[in-house]
Amino acid sequence: MKALVFQHVGHEAPGRLGELMRENGFDIQSVNFGAGDGIPEKTDDFAALVVMGGPMNVYESGKYPYLESETRFLSDFIKSGRAVMGICLGAQLMAVALGARVYAGDEKEIGWYDITVTDEAADDAVFGAFSRTEKVFQWHGDTFDVPAGAERLAFSDYFPNQAFKYGEKAYALQFHIETNGQMVRDWLGKEENRRELESGVFDTEKIESDIGVYGGDMGKLADSVFSSFLKLV
Repeated sequence: MKALVFQHVGHEAPGRLGELMRENGFDIQSVNFGAGDGIPEKTDDFAALVVMGGPMNVYESGKYPYLESETRFLSDFIKSGRAVMGICLGAQLMAVALGARVYAGDEKEIGWYDITVTDEAADDAVFGAFSRTEKVFQWHGDTFDVPAGAERLAFSDYFPNQAFKYGEKAYALQFHIETNGQMVRDWLGKEENRRELESGVFDTEKIESDIGVYGGDMGKLADSVFSSFLKLV
């Protein structure tokens, strides 16, 4: 099966999800909008779409013109009933594609945070892998409203909407369970990210040391969640 992966910067890759896709025999075509790539002309034969994160905001189409065409494509792909997984910015783009609002939160989540799943998530084919509360890696300041017709799946103390499902195969995750320890360290070391961390109240050393505390369990969760998602494709 063929899968399309949208990236917005090189370092925000599909991580563990990408590994599982390759292990399950998916033929992956990656599009990095930040590197000037465009959406392929022929996309009917793609069974799944993965949309990754990025430092830009969904409402910055003036600065990043590809966001408009990406959102239109995403809307059509979701409504076709094919499998979609959006992570962080990808989740926010899904919300916009489905007519919901995306906006800046009152504060940022950068580091390791608890999320709680909803009662509806317990019986979900993908989110059934979650315990009631899980520690996950986060890096975002914007948030979304849950689109009309979608089902809210998770929330946190700071953000009431952390994940949603639309239809049977489209999932939006604000958090980054696709990351591993090396990815987190790489993100913390990026110059533009260091500036963001220094402007806030974030303890970079603790975020990095907590990889050893929470990373293993999150990796197991990611394996269960993403494997269940791929079975829907």
